[in-house]
Amino acid sequence: MEQVSKLTWNKVNKLSEQELDKLADLMDVGFLQDDLDREEKVLILTTESESKILKALKQLKASE
Repeated sequence: MEQVSKLTWNKVNKLSEQELDKLADLMDVGFLQDDLDREEKVLILTTESESKILKALKQLKASE
């Protein structure tokens, strides 16, 4: 499994739980459990490709 850069991980880790949920929607990533905490969501999202994460982060920023 490829890891994302520290910079990208930090960008994702700074997001609120609501923003993480929006990011997951933009990335078309579903969480199988409803009771995940914020750290678990960060971990799951950062397993995706870095380009996919960065694209979704850009879309999230544009929608604010």
